Amino acid sequence: MPTLVKRILTGSLVVLLTILAVYAADGMYVPVLFAVVMNVGLYEWQRLCKNMGFGIPVFWLFLLGNLAYFSLTLFFYEQTGNVIASALSMPAVWIMVAAMASMFVWAVMKPEKGRWEKMWVRLGLVLAGVSYISVSLALLCFLSAPYQGGNPNILMGFFVMIWAADVFAYVVGSLLGKHKLCERLSPSKTWEGAIGGFVLALIGGLLWFLFVLDGAMSLHSWMGMSALVVLCGMIGDLLESKLKREAGVKDSGTILPGHGGILDRFDSVLLAAPVAVAFLHLIELF
Repeated sequence: MPTLVKRILTGSLVVLLTILAVYAADGMYVPVLFAVVMNVGLYEWQRLCKNMGFGIPVFWLFLLGNLAYFSLTLFFYEQTGNVIASALSMPAVWIMVAAMASMFVWAVMKPEKGRWEKMWVRLGLVLAGVSYISVSLALLCFLSAPYQGGNPNILMGFFVMIWAADVFAYVVGSLLGKHKLCERLSPSKTWEGAIGGFVLALIGGLLWFLFVLDGAMSLHSWMGMSALVVLCGMIGDLLESKLKREAGVKDSGTILPGHGGILDRFDSVLLAAPVAVAFLHLIELF
């Protein structure tokens, strides 16, 4: 089967599953879908680290990753009053703190002589993977969590802009691209494609606001978030390219035919999600 056909079929399936998760049962399937994405992403992360010469402790990666993810998502989907009191009353939070402390105790006891520096790099990569994948996907659940002021149309609009930027950057770059964006990291990306994808994705975001969002946010807030989401999504794409180049691999995995791995498909999402949530909190403050 041609690669383009595989990409279209796989991409269509990802879009369909996302739509079903976001709109079915008031978005209660969103954490379930992202939990699967997170665990596959963590697996691909440890493979990338291994290829870079750092065999990170997989047990601690998955334990801390799942504890961080589920403690945050459970908090988002609960009807809470005092934020700090509610967070501290959750057993998962205290289990995560204990697990993290245990990991550092294990690190002190584990390394042989002369391996301290590499061990701390490995633990740093564990925490980086948890932050980059688990926390980012958990924060994305916030956008649709009903008790946190979320709205499924906001979350779906987030994905629409990420996908639009990706598709239009490819189309515009293929038709008009002449100036390389960052040839060292991604030889096929061009400035023309990036600018075209950015502008057309913002137009898509504006259309989403006019016809779908139905007053869930003000126009200036939505367009401000849209610009940040698209920009950070493009940076996230380059970041993933950098990681793969450091690891000496073309794709982070093979689970998505025609696309590669979960991290290949969700690279833009993982960097844009925390920025979007932070922006929404900031506009509430001011």
